[in-house]
Amino acid sequence: MKRNKIKIPAEELAIQLLSHPSYPSLHAVTGVLDHFKIENIALEIPKSVDVLNQLPNTFFAVLNIEGQNEYAVIKKQKTKIKYSTYTKSYINCNYQEFLSIWNGIVVVIDNEKPIRLERSELYENKTILNVLFFCLSLGFLYSFFNSTPTIFEGIHFLLSVLGLALSVLISKQELGFSSSLTDGLCAIGGKVDCDAVLNSKGATVFELIKLSDISLIYFSGLVISWLLGINLGLSSTLLPLSSVLTIPVMLYSLYYQYSIIKNWCTMCLGIVAILFFQVLCVFTLDTSLANFKFDFKGDFLVLSSFLLAMVLWLFLKPLLKKEVLLEDLQIKYLKFKRNFDLFFYSL
Repeated sequence: MKRNKIKIPAEELAIQLLSHPSYPSLHAVTGVLDHFKIENIALEIPKSVDVLNQLPNTFFAVLNIEGQNEYAVIKKQKTKIKYSTYTKSYINCNYQEFLSIWNGIVVVIDNEKPIRLERSELYENKTILNVLFFCLSLGFLYSFFNSTPTIFEGIHFLLSVLGLALSVLISKQELGFSSSLTDGLCAIGGKVDCDAVLNSKGATVFELIKLSDISLIYFSGLVISWLLGINLGLSSTLLPLSSVLTIPVMLYSLYYQYSIIKNWCTMCLGIVAILFFQVLCVFTLDTSLANFKFDFKGDFLVLSSFLLAMVLWLFLKPLLKKEVLLEDLQIKYLKFKRNFDLFFYSL
């Protein structure tokens, strides 16, 4: 649909597809296209180069890969074909190689007629929130760097922002909010299994709080502390000290993934790398630890920032869990409501 310039909200598309009674059959795909009033046709056609040349440049097909049928998006080019399945990104092959794995079934859509889809209120609200969040983030970045921070402050702040972004992705993965970015990061190697690491016993501290929650609260606290401190002209040695205190956490994470789970979480490794560079910045660019002293205003600001981050996350996390449960319930409800067999049996 993207290749044919048909814009549909991804969340709505996912709900309609997953709630289809025939999912994951090909009938579910054509049914969803019909739901959005996109003209389509599913055919089983002869397998030949001439027939292949008559198909659109982008179409949906069923391929037989290693003895199993898989759905794939096909992109035709002059001398080769690219196909992408659920488990594999775009793979190049020539026409003859494609014909050997293609079973002749295709789904094509008609993009000649203009398609106007009504935007849902939820979709519009999320779009507005995304724009506001982007503008707010730019404003915070401008206010920080406009206050002429030192090299250490600037680098440590940017690493904190990057750590916060990765922590958000990890939390979304744990809560069940799937995305192409997290799926891609967690499928780049043979021994990479983010879910195995995130759902392991070692990912929970004292069976009370998960390391992913601590990571999100920690980096949120750092970002808030830097933003408020640099604009109010306050400084605190607690910020570089907190980076030094993360060294045992880094060592524990690497040891646990390598020796206990024997799987790697790429996003967790990203967090470890960010913490390492923050520690490196403390020992190479910062001199405050050598002259350690308490500053009530600055230290109180840092502690308050971390407390604020913790309160906000503990308030938001249950709401996000409820949203995941409600989305799952909505899919089950629609799937039950559209159950053809149950309807005909009752009729």
